Amino acid sequence: MGAGRSASSVDMSGSDLLAQTQLPAGARILHEQSTVIGSGNNWVGRVVIDSARDAAAAYSYFLDNYPTQGWTLLSAVRAKTSVMVFTKQEHNVTIEIQEGSVIGGGSAIVVLTRAPRNANDVSPAAIKALKFVNALIKFSAKTDSTGKMAEWSNAPDSKCV
Repeated sequence: MGAGRSASSVDMSGSDLLAQTQLPAGARILHEQSTVIGSGNNWVGRVVIDSARDAAAAYSYFLDNYPTQGWTLLSAVRAKTSVMVFTKQEHNVTIEIQEGSVIGGGSAIVVLTRAPRNANDVSPAAIKALKFVNALIKFSAKTDSTGKMAEWSNAPDSKCV
């Protein structure tokens, strides 16, 4: 681990917490930098991972392994910060892979963001979770009469309805 990074002592390669979103062997979730709502196959959020490998190997892992887990690659850009977008069932996953620094041991940082494929179709349980998150991050979500997402606001004093 490099300076400024701390990691969980739990090896998440089996991915119990993230269900169908498996991580490379030896990868560590950086909990302090991650936000996850839900668990199993119903989680959404952002997970920051120390990949325990260089950027090229991390990119190859996701590109090779996610399709075998049922994920369909929608887009991929290979660069200093590489980005891949996958879809599976009702979720999209965006994977950003940032080259590691020499000081940090060269291990790439992976930011995995998972969200519903159709963010306008929000269940009552998701609205409840959003209200909870609203209190934490001061964002609000408003729904129309059918329960679909009508608008987002980042005003500090906004309230969910």
